[in-house]
Amino acid sequence: VMQINANTANITISGLTIANGRITNSTGAGLQNFSNGAVTLNNLAFTGNQTIAGGDGAALNHNGTGTLNVNGSTFSGNVSASVGGA
Repeated sequence: VMQINANTANITISGLTIANGRITNSTGAGLQNFSNGAVTLNNLAFTGNQTIAGGDGAALNHNGTGTLNVNGSTFSGNVSASVGGA
């Protein structure tokens, strides 16, 4: 559904619903973070995201070298074909 590719920027995302993402043989059906800066997610709802055939991190996957902070967010109904449903 969403991908963050910021090089060194600090990013804050608040109050979104990330739902029903589907991805095959990859990671992060809901949100994929490749950021090298600080990413803060406030009050997000991750629901019904799914990786298919070998993907990891159905709701959220962090592959960046920066920090990822998740505050006050909910995870429900996310399913991974491999590891990391949330």
